[in-house]
Amino acid sequence: MQRFLTIIIALFIIHAGANLFASTYLTYWVNGSPSNSVTQGDLYAWEMDVATPGNTVQIDLYLDLDASQSITSGDLLLETFTMQDGGDGNDGPADSSTTPDGIIYVDFGPFGFAPGNYVMRVTDEDLSTVTNYFTMTAMSSPTATISGTVTLEGVTAPDPLLANIMIGAEGAGICSGLTDTNGDYTINLTAEDLDWH
Repeated sequence: MQRFLTIIIALFIIHAGANLFASTYLTYWVNGSPSNSVTQGDLYAWEMDVATPGNTVQIDLYLDLDASQSITSGDLLLETFTMQDGGDGNDGPADSSTTPDGIIYVDFGPFGFAPGNYVMRVTDEDLSTVTNYFTMTAMSSPTATISGTVTLEGVTAPDPLLANIMIGAEGAGICSGLTDTNGDYTINLTAEDLDWH
């Protein structure tokens, strides 16, 4: 019994010690304050910690179709990319600090994803994960818009295959639109008379 108890205690210590170096949080900053609610055009940033300074994380962005504020089987994976603590953003956005300090912080400035519910999952190199959600609300009167239609070869609209394709625009901030079942999308822009890509 004594040996069994010693083994259980040792396993608990190992498990607890492993968690000391895991990714533990993902926070969204909206207009300078922590928040999970964003209106298109708000100043937006995110911050997360990594298990070891310099680590690379994988980021999975989901459209939270059931508004559960968690990743469920019906949610749609929109994008996957990586970020490195202190990195320059070859695959995803760059960390605001070029020094590996255990924190990844990205200030996007004016932000305008398509209105909806989103969940982001961060997976660190040690396989620890953290998730958080945010809700995007449409701006009341966009200064300008980009619109268009996405078509897929062999697919006739309306069709669910044409829905929820994210189309992005980058210029004075980062904005996006989501297609409907006809493939139509509109992107509300945070500024006009600028180059958008």
